[in-house]
Amino acid sequence: DDDCSGGPALRGRRKDGSEFPLEIAVNPAHAAAGPFVVASITDLTERQRAEAEQRAALEERLAFERAIAALSSQLINVPAEQIDDVIRQGLELTGDVVQVDRAGLIRLGPEGALRSSIVWAMPEVQPVDVSLLVSDRLPWTFEQLLSGEPVSFASVEEVPDEIDRKCYAAIGTRSLVALPMSVEGRVTAFIGFATNRSERAWPPEVRHRLNVIASVFAQVVARQQRDDALQAAMEETQRLKNQLHVENVFLRTEARDRLAPAEIVGRSQALRQVLAQAEQVASTDSTVLLLGETG
Repeated sequence: DDDCSGGPALRGRRKDGSEFPLEIAVNPAHAAAGPFVVASITDLTERQRAEAEQRAALEERLAFERAIAALSSQLINVPAEQIDDVIRQGLELTGDVVQVDRAGLIRLGPEGALRSSIVWAMPEVQPVDVSLLVSDRLPWTFEQLLSGEPVSFASVEEVPDEIDRKCYAAIGTRSLVALPMSVEGRVTAFIGFATNRSERAWPPEVRHRLNVIASVFAQVVARQQRDDALQAAMEETQRLKNQLHVENVFLRTEARDRLAPAEIVGRSQALRQVLAQAEQVASTDSTVLLLGETG
């Protein structure tokens, strides 16, 4: 084997027969009796473990940054009809990176009612039943999220509300981080990451990564809401346009009926011409003056 400096690794043996990496430093010295050397032996086990943990942490951070870059590039300028599919792919990508069993993005309607959802789960894990994610079954969770506060627990026993604990047990959630998403000061969605095969803690670096992920998805949710508002405005404009057209046709018909020849004495060509001219301005507020021998 080689040590971290590229040279041959030295191995020592303990009394129990186990081996360990070591480093030997030899320094010459002089005394009255003559020259001698001072040798020191250092056990490198802890140093190598720490270096391995640092390398693993660096690789994990780089993997997360690559995942965020890939997710952001997917979500930029994605067509509206493909947003849900890209979000689902993003949940799968980030779920693998942060090592969770399930993830979901829940959109909320007025008063916190469930509007729509996009969920992901590991192949061997049962997807969460979204119909159970309602305020009646998770009162404490919804209260926290709708007030803009995150929800996090490493064990269901940490959840202060018994109703919530029963619901989490029913859907198999053992650990969870759920983060609210606000648009124009109102919580309109939340994103959750959960484990159900084992409990896990959420150290600060993991929470930070989840917050970064949530901010990326929040931009997409805000875009969807703007698109929905624009679509609703266009539909309302078309509805009003159609209504105006119907009313205009009705008024024209009513005006024509009021000026119908059957209600006026006379059948001459001149009178019919006068009535036709009057009908042309019937849809306006103009006054029509008829002149003739009888006034």
